[in-house]
Amino acid sequence: MIIYKHCFLPSLSGLSIVNNLGILKSGSRGPVIHDLINMTALRRNLDMCLERLPTLLNLDAKKSAPATILLPSVLSQLRALSIASETNSVVSSRDENFPETMNYALQQECEWFNAILFHIRQSLYNLEECVLRGSHALPSSMNDVVIPLQYGLVPCAWLHVNWQPPSHSLDSWLEEFQKCHTQLETWIGKRYVPNPDQELSFRRGTLNQIWLGGLVDPAALVASLKHEKAASCECSIEDVTLVSYVGKNSFDDDEEPGEGITLTGLYIEGGLWEINEGLIPSSTPLSTIPDVCVKATYVGDRNKETEIIYNCPLYRNRSRQYSPFKLPLKCSGCPDDLLLKGVALIIDPGEIHGSWKLQHRATK
Repeated sequence: MIIYKHCFLPSLSGLSIVNNLGILKSGSRGPVIHDLINMTALRRNLDMCLERLPTLLNLDAKKSAPATILLPSVLSQLRALSIASETNSVVSSRDENFPETMNYALQQECEWFNAILFHIRQSLYNLEECVLRGSHALPSSMNDVVIPLQYGLVPCAWLHVNWQPPSHSLDSWLEEFQKCHTQLETWIGKRYVPNPDQELSFRRGTLNQIWLGGLVDPAALVASLKHEKAASCECSIEDVTLVSYVGKNSFDDDEEPGEGITLTGLYIEGGLWEINEGLIPSSTPLSTIPDVCVKATYVGDRNKETEIIYNCPLYRNRSRQYSPFKLPLKCSGCPDDLLLKGVALIIDPGEIHGSWKLQHRATK
């Protein structure tokens, strides 16, 4: 029983009280934004997303799973991924067919992409149904998608936590998302990504070049490099380290294919790359860096270093909220000075307007 104190409702009937309580109940999940919605802009950006979003990746060449059962299939494969990579990759590199952890890391990226795309399309489908009925049909639970879309921004609900905060407008993000789809689709076409229905052992791929901006978890690729090197050398993964070479398109001729990868499209913030001096601090906000070749090597096989090395942190975007790993780069000065000046590598510079506004990461 509800007891109203210090209020008098002589003119309210029982039906009007129930209706008022219903309004209060529906509005308790968030503010009413019907009067603030620009339906014209919302419809325009909604149509742009539906038109430019890519299709789901086909991981099974023989048959494609219906959209209604794709997401559970993705989640079950993700749970089994870590077990499969650990129990089936510690074998000799002399075998003709053997599981390579990098291929499973790429498979995980494809499954993540499909899960994200499925979620985006589902939210757009729900939003489209509400838009057809008018602004008053939009529930407050969809505020986190409606408000950014009408201003041409990317909803945080569409992004993996490693991609947050968004650093692109909706238009440029759709271009980046399509670029990510193209990279993954190319790997599938070249059979770098294993078929979910095939056995765990398959032939080694020859993937050499990677754009990190299209990956959810770049750290998995570096971990796979170190894992495979540790397995081939029969040593602990702690005895394996990374080496990097800037501006080299390939490694020595006597090295096996797949020993290293080339990272493309990276930027330096707070520094410059000089061919002779290496990494130096600079007042330039952002500058490009040539392709970086990265390989894993056994600590005992390395020659004594004569160069000064700076373990440069690598960040997803300029907010510096997520760093997958560090890259050892040659520098001419003291590495501590570079660290204090905030010199770092950036995967996704976003749309540069001369400044960066730090945003809070979305939490559940």
